[in-house]
Amino acid sequence: MILRLHIGIMLSLLSLFSATPQQTLESRRRAFPEWGKEMTLQVYLDRDSATERSTAGANGRFATWSARENDRVLAPRDNPTTLNFPCSCETFRREVIIVQPKSSKIERGVGYGIASVYTQPENRGKGHAKHMMRLLHWVLAKAESLPLDFPQEWGLPPARPEAFSDSSVSVLYSDIGEHFYSSCGFLPGSDHQDGWSVARKCSTIFLVTQLAETANLLEERWEWLEGKELKTLWDMDSEIIEKEMEAKVQVQAEAMQPAFTFLPREGLAEFQTLRAGYFAQRLALEPVHYGIRLRDEVPGTGLDGLVYASWTLDLQASTTKKLVVTRLRVPPSLFGELVSVLGRFCKRYGIDRVEFWNLTESLVTASDGMGGTTADMKDHLPSMKWYGAERSRDVEWVNNEK
Repeated sequence: MILRLHIGIMLSLLSLFSATPQQTLESRRRAFPEWGKEMTLQVYLDRDSATERSTAGANGRFATWSARENDRVLAPRDNPTTLNFPCSCETFRREVIIVQPKSSKIERGVGYGIASVYTQPENRGKGHAKHMMRLLHWVLAKAESLPLDFPQEWGLPPARPEAFSDSSVSVLYSDIGEHFYSSCGFLPGSDHQDGWSVARKCSTIFLVTQLAETANLLEERWEWLEGKELKTLWDMDSEIIEKEMEAKVQVQAEAMQPAFTFLPREGLAEFQTLRAGYFAQRLALEPVHYGIRLRDEVPGTGLDGLVYASWTLDLQASTTKKLVVTRLRVPPSLFGELVSVLGRFCKRYGIDRVEFWNLTESLVTASDGMGGTTADMKDHLPSMKWYGAERSRDVEWVNNEK
């Protein structure tokens, strides 16, 4: 009881601050051993610096270097610039489209992706990271979503910078199971009820060695994409997604279930390809393409004629190299052909598997007939916190991809 009280007192003296450039650099140095495997420290630091200069990091979307930006460090309240802080995390600002029950139109809003939650080894087991994540809600969420009073036992509430405090939803990908983040809610005693709830988490995997060979002529139907070509496609796809959400309004009005989606433009999809490039340098032959598009439009598919996929590479595991699709727009009739072409791409670069997250039911059915294996994910669990009246588990995350 004495130890529990002592920890509670310590947490009440801590608050959440925007990181200074020095704190940001210190945070990245600390996290390097955990997430910089197969990289040197300098390459790891250069990667995050490059992300800040990209579309994905522009206008404060990737909050790191500036104290006014949204890289949060849990630091002693009376010394917010100290480098002796127990834990830290990063946030990424995203565009979000929302469908609300009984609404006649979509809403445009802001959501956040949360990453790099890291606690110094000597500070683990003391509740610091859980407290940091609870306080993060009080910084990100819209004012009307917050409880009326900040918990007295937590001391003073953190400052709510003007550039933030406008979020409708936040998401993260948990590698420590379902329960830790679900227990990080607005208030004490909200364990497993008010934090981040795990959303749909199905992964479909194809082993490249088991994919059937196809004629070269088939690959010629597809156009390989990189750089500006992919950005143009993500912009186009974002407009289509908006139209799809608008069409969903009437259905949602009857179903009484809120729904939201992030848009791949403004650096969201680009972020994944930027990160992949640093690991791809380890391959004997380094790929330059991170997307593919069917050359001919497909009328009557309901997809505005656009059929494409973009991806990232997961090469950190010593035994398995994966191509993970991060954005997909394809009808079931062309899914098999797309997977086949991706399989040829993987063989070219020594990649073992093709992986999709949360395919639609029709695409899961198509994958079953092609040797794909669909199962619940054990790691990187997509989790969401909805800043609205509804429970997170009752909200649909549309386009829940990596």
